[in-house]
Amino acid sequence: MEYIIIDFEWNGTISRITKEYFNELIELGGVKLDDDLNYVSSFRTLIRPVHHKKLTGRVKRLTNISNDDVRAGVVFSQALDDFTKWVGDGENCFMSWGTGDILVLIENLKFYNMTDRLSVIKNYCDAQALCQSVLEIDGGQQPGLSMVAQMAGVDCADMDMHRALDDSVVTAKCIKNLWNDEAFNKLASKADKSFYDRITFRQFTVSDINSPLLADVSYKVKCPGCGRFMKRLTKLKSRSRSICAEYVCQRCEKSYDVRHHFKKKYDGLVHKITFKEKSEPVEEENS
Repeated sequence: MEYIIIDFEWNGTISRITKEYFNELIELGGVKLDDDLNYVSSFRTLIRPVHHKKLTGRVKRLTNISNDDVRAGVVFSQALDDFTKWVGDGENCFMSWGTGDILVLIENLKFYNMTDRLSVIKNYCDAQALCQSVLEIDGGQQPGLSMVAQMAGVDCADMDMHRALDDSVVTAKCIKNLWNDEAFNKLASKADKSFYDRITFRQFTVSDINSPLLADVSYKVKCPGCGRFMKRLTKLKSRSRSICAEYVCQRCEKSYDVRHHFKKKYDGLVHKITFKEKSEPVEEENS
C-alpha cells in the first residue's frame, strides 16, 4: 500500500464560457508515502486556466500564485496525465484535508467531459477526520491544517501554506505523527461507486411537514431540565427552515418554543432539537 497525500488549489469564478460558477484547478500537489509512511516522492504542477484567465484577488492573496505563474502552467489534461503517471497503478490510499479537493477534481473532470472519477484512486481516507479522531477534537468542528500541525508537533515555519505541495507535505507529517491503525481502518474506504455517491451527495434541509421523508418521525420531546416527555400544546408549523411547536413540561412547569431541525444526509435523516424557554405560559391549542 502507498499513501498519496494530495492538496489542490483552485480559482472559483464565473466561467466566461458557460457563464456558470466553476472551481477551476490551478495547482496540483502531492506526496507519496510507502507502507511505513516514509517519504517516497512528491509531485507539483501549475495549470494554465482557460475559463477565467485572471485569478481572483482572494486566491492571489491566499496562495501567492500570480497570473504570470499560471500562464506558464500546463493545460488541465496534461497536468492530469502527469499526475496519474506519478501516482502509478499500484494499490494506494489517497488522503486529503477534507473531501473538498476530491470534489473539485470531480467537478473539473466532468467539466472537461472526461469522467466522474479517477481510476488511479483505489482507496480514500479523510486526513482531517483521521487527525481529528486521534486528537479527540469535537466532530462538529473543522480544524484547520495549521492548528492540527501545531498540535501534532509539526513545524510549519518554513512552509508556504496554501500551496499545493507544501500543504501536502504538512498533511503527510501530521498523518505520520498522529497515525492510528484503528482510526484509519474506521475511516478508510474503497473508492467505489458508493464512495463517490457518498461524497457527492448534496445534503439538504427538510422543513415541509408533509414530506414523505418525515412520515415516520416522532415529535416527542424530552424536557431539557428533568428529562421527562413534555406535552405538545400547539400544532406543528413550518418556520425558518424548521418545524416548530410549543411544549410544556408539567413537572417543571416550564414551557418551551421547540424547533425540530431535519437534514437529509447520505446515510439518512438527522433530527436535531433546539429549545427556547418561554417567559409566559402557553395556552393549549385545540386540534
